[in-house]
Amino acid sequence: KKEEPHKREYEINRKGFYLAVDDAIIGLGTLDNKAIMLAVDTGEEERSVDCQDTDVVGRMDQNNFISESESVQLDMTEEVVVTVTGCGVVTVWDRLTMEMLYREAHHGYEPVLGVRSVGDVIITGGINGSMAVLSVTQAIPRIKLECLQREAGQRSINHLDCDTVHVLVGTDHDMRLWDLTDRTSPRVMGSVPAEHVCCCVLAFPYAACTGLFASYGVQVWDMVKGTCMWTSACGWCKSRIIFLPPACQEI
Repeated sequence: KKEEPHKREYEINRKGFYLAVDDAIIGLGTLDNKAIMLAVDTGEEERSVDCQDTDVVGRMDQNNFISESESVQLDMTEEVVVTVTGCGVVTVWDRLTMEMLYREAHHGYEPVLGVRSVGDVIITGGINGSMAVLSVTQAIPRIKLECLQREAGQRSINHLDCDTVHVLVGTDHDMRLWDLTDRTSPRVMGSVPAEHVCCCVLAFPYAACTGLFASYGVQVWDMVKGTCMWTSACGWCKSRIIFLPPACQEI
């Protein structure tokens, strides 16, 4: 079936901050502690949840306060929705019912800026450089924290991506590739000097990143060879990178 390009606009009276989208649902993280589920075809709000308790702001480490305290980022699969907040609270919800399956501040009460959920694996990354691996199971409890670890020298995790076998982490000074074969003990496969990374995406063995205003332009790296394949000081990133595994091209 051929789809024609189209554009839809929805007026939503929310303080939008972060999006995750599939063919059925728009997941919207807000700046006032909400995760909103909207129908893609109508824009109607289907469900809304609070992503942390109201008293949690007083518990966070004010020395690491670089994110709005009630900001919410999120990701989702067909089974779960994962939300992370500026105060470090990680919550996993049942996608169908939005029942809470897991809630912890396993990175501490400080911002969590990295979140990815793919298949049955969830990855979160804290501003303190720690990375958590969780599994979605059919047992009770359904969410299992496999590990929480920090590689020596790994500073603030600003963004991350995962393909269930590898995890790509963007930090204040590099990108690192982790092997996720053993979820209880991931290991670093290598790193590249990408400088400050605000956003990164993985199509193994390739990875692309941008630093936005902190490090202008887009970079494309071969993470196995450790070589930079393409870079452009393109200001506010007017170019887009589309990955066509196992190769990539610029458009």
